[in-house]
Amino acid sequence: MKYLILECDELRDQYECDANRRPLCLTDDYSKYKDFGYEIYEVKGNGTFKLIKPYYNKKIKKKS
Repeated sequence: MKYLILECDELRDQYECDANRRPLCLTDDYSKYKDFGYEIYEVKGNGTFKLIKPYYNKKIKKKS
């Protein structure tokens, strides 16, 4: 399974968005990015993405 990692910096103004997101890497192991400040997306077989961890949380969403 592949995962897209985004590095997120919170914005203070929150007028248009809540964080500045930058793609960091595509990896098989997301364990180094479980901390606050990273979003993790699962890359699905059809090329789409599923958010499994928002940047403000340390919990990974259970697969459904």
